[in-house]
Amino acid sequence: HLIKTKYYDFNILHLQEKLLSHGLDIKRETLRKWSHEIGMVKRSKRRRAKARYRRQRYSQRGILIQMDGSTHQWFGNEKYCLIAAVDDATSEVLYAEFYESESTFACLDFLKKLIERHGVFQNLYVDKAGVYGGVKRSGFSQVERALGELGTHVLYAHSPESKGRIERLFNTLQDRLIPEMRINKIKNLKAANDFLKEYIVAHNGRYRDWE
Repeated sequence: HLIKTKYYDFNILHLQEKLLSHGLDIKRETLRKWSHEIGMVKRSKRRRAKARYRRQRYSQRGILIQMDGSTHQWFGNEKYCLIAAVDDATSEVLYAEFYESESTFACLDFLKKLIERHGVFQNLYVDKAGVYGGVKRSGFSQVERALGELGTHVLYAHSPESKGRIERLFNTLQDRLIPEMRINKIKNLKAANDFLKEYIVAHNGRYRDWE
């Protein structure tokens, strides 16, 4: 009943965690079997594996920060952009916030809040979008200029795979965060950002590997 009415878009591991809050401690394979029997299993995205060179993590926190935005229908009926930053050495989510779009204003506002929380970092690793000074802006943007005045270098990824830490974060959040916001009835930007703050704390605790 809980799966059909409340947790129908949760993956098996996520579902197992939520059922524990109801006092239901069910083994993962048993839960998978039951879910298959009622036709309520969230299918994972399967992609053909390609041979890729894996860039090594930086050895210390704060040397390289990966930042990106993901525009998606995270909550409600409209699409919003989730901007996030992770530490390359640890995959810790340093900060995340929903914005209406990945604009210059949004990126500068995000970076201001990020630096207020964690201080100035050495390098920012981003894609080649124009807002960061990519090819569309002929190597210049207000974001790049502002970071340059702080002594932070902007480095550009040549493929999505090279910034895999933040890409994997967005995949995880689309899988887990969206159903969490649905059952918590999140429908506007302010409520989403308030919920996100607590969620990221829990996320970092669940995937902690930097201590």
